[in-house]
Amino acid sequence: WDLFEHKKFCGEYSKVKWDKPDLKPFKLTRSDIIVRLVEVAKAIAREEPAPDVIADLFVNAERRAIEGRYDDAGARLYRLIEALGQWALLSSYKIKTGDLDLKLLVGHISDEAIRRLENHRDAKDGKIKIPLYQSFSLLQELGQPVGKSFWGQKELLGVLKKRNESILAHGFAPINPQDFPVLREMVERLAVAVDAGFKTRCKELQFPWLNPPNPLY
Repeated sequence: WDLFEHKKFCGEYSKVKWDKPDLKPFKLTRSDIIVRLVEVAKAIAREEPAPDVIADLFVNAERRAIEGRYDDAGARLYRLIEALGQWALLSSYKIKTGDLDLKLLVGHISDEAIRRLENHRDAKDGKIKIPLYQSFSLLQELGQPVGKSFWGQKELLGVLKKRNESILAHGFAPINPQDFPVLREMVERLAVAVDAGFKTRCKELQFPWLNPPNPLY
C-alpha cells in the first residue's frame, strides 16, 4: 500500500489470519477500504486522479514527513497539486491536461486564452499538454474558485519554488522541515476547494495502525 501497489496489497491482505493477536492492530477498521483501494488501483491504471487517489497520495506524503523524509513528502504534495488541477478540469469540463481538446473551451474562455493554450501543442504527437501552473491559470479563466485560490496563495507559490529547487526536482537544496507544514496546510485548502469531502477521505485512507491514526492532523 505504501508503495502504491494497491492491488497487490488487497490480495495479500485477504490472506491474513486475523485471529492472531499480534496482527489485530493492523486490521482495517472499515470493511469498505479494500474495495476503495481496488478502485484506486483501477483509477491509477487509467491515469485518472480521482478523489480517493488524491487523498491516498496526501496521507502517503504525511507518512514520509513523519519519517523525516521531507523531500519525498514535498514531491508527493507537488504531484498532488498537479492532480487537483487535473481532476478539477476533468470532472467539470472533461478536459485532459495531457491531451487538451480546445473545442471544449470555445465559448468558455477568450480567444486569446485559446491561442495561448495552442502554444503548448507537442510537436512530436500533436497533443496540447499543459503543466501545473497552466492548469490553474485555465481554471482561473474558467471562473473556478480553486484557480483563484491557487494564484491567491503567494506563500504557496513561494514554497513551490523551493520545492522546484530541491534535490528531487531541479536543484540541490533539501526541503526545509519548517516548509512542509505550510505546504501541507495550503494543499489541504486547495483540495477541499475541489472535493468538500477531502479531509474525511484522508482520515479513512490513512493507515489505521498509526497511533494516533493521523499524527499530523
